[in-house]
Amino acid sequence: MADDAPRGAVSTFCAEHGISRKSFYALRQRAKTDGQAEVLEPKSRRPKSSPSKLTEEVRQQAVAVRAALEASGRDHGPISVYDKMHAMGLPQVPSVAALARIFREAGVARLEPMKKPRSV
Repeated sequence: MADDAPRGAVSTFCAEHGISRKSFYALRQRAKTDGQAEVLEPKSRRPKSSPSKLTEEVRQQAVAVRAALEASGRDHGPISVYDKMHAMGLPQVPSVAALARIFREAGVARLEPMKKPRSV
């Protein structure tokens, strides 16, 4: 639809096609920037990056800290590893749940499915 369309044309168009005015203006802007053919293709809603994704270096560091705690005879669960990594002043410390997931994926944690979950 042209920018110089008569008054009420956008509202009529939206009512006929069952879309909101907000959607209409978003599609019109997309047609101007990407081309009219691109408007017909759905855009991916997947994020371009995942800022919370842990690097392999952080994963290896967590497993190494767990191994060091285990070798010294101390508790080496995810909570203890979290506290130790935090005390070491590491730049990126995964959450307790992420540490548990890392240990399961690495195969260093004992699986105990019958164990009662921790209550908060």
